[in-house]
Amino acid sequence: MPFDPPFEPLARQHLGESVAQKMADWIQQKRLLPGDRLPSENELIERFGVARTVIREAIAKLRALGIVEVYQGKGAFVAELPIELLLSRIRRLKPSRDGGQHLWEVREMLELQVVALATERCSMTDIATLEQALEQERKALEQGSNGADEDAHFHLLLAKSTHNPVLEDIVAEILGWIAPMRKQFRDKHPERRQQAHAELREVLDGIKEGDALKAQQAMKRHLDSGFDMLE
Repeated sequence: MPFDPPFEPLARQHLGESVAQKMADWIQQKRLLPGDRLPSENELIERFGVARTVIREAIAKLRALGIVEVYQGKGAFVAELPIELLLSRIRRLKPSRDGGQHLWEVREMLELQVVALATERCSMTDIATLEQALEQERKALEQGSNGADEDAHFHLLLAKSTHNPVLEDIVAEILGWIAPMRKQFRDKHPERRQQAHAELREVLDGIKEGDALKAQQAMKRHLDSGFDMLE
C-alpha cells in the first residue's frame, strides 16, 4: 500500500517520533480500518529515507499507543480503533444530513448502553447530580431558554455516571458535534422543549427504580424525537 504523496524531509532529531506521527496521520487520512496492513519495512525505509532501526522505533511507538498491532512474519496492521482516532474521526465529520444521520445512529446505540450501565452503576451522588441538572433545565425553560445546553449537560452527566471514561469522552464529542443543530431545532420548535424534558425525567425515574428497560425506552423516545433535527 504505497504512500502518496511523498512525505516531507524529516528533522534529524527524534526521527522515530516524527515517523510515528506521520504514519498515524496517514492512517487517519486514508481512513484505514482495523486489520488493514501497513506498508512493509522496506517500503517505509524507502519512503522516509531513514534506517530500519528508526522505522522499527516508530512502529513500536504506534504499537504502544494501541494504533497498530505487529505479527511476526506478517507485518504491522491497524489495531482496533483507539479512542483518540475515533474522537478525531467524529471531529472531522462534515456538517451534513448524511453525516448527522450516521452519527445519530452511533449515538443511539451508545446512549442506550449508557442508560443500562448508569442503572447498574450510578451512585446516590450521581442521582442527586442528575436531579439537579433536570431542575436546572426546568428553570431554564420557565425563563424562556431553549434548554439545549441544559439538555446536553444532562446527557453528559448521565454518561459520567457510568464511570466509564471512554463512553464519557465519546458522548461528549458527539454532543459537541450536534450542538448547533440542537439549538437551531429547539429555537424553531419550542413545543418540543417540554416534551424532551419530560422524556429525560422518565429516563431518570427508570434509573432510580433500577428499571433499565424503562429508562432505555424513554431514552429511545427522546432520541427518536430529536432525530427530526436532521431533516
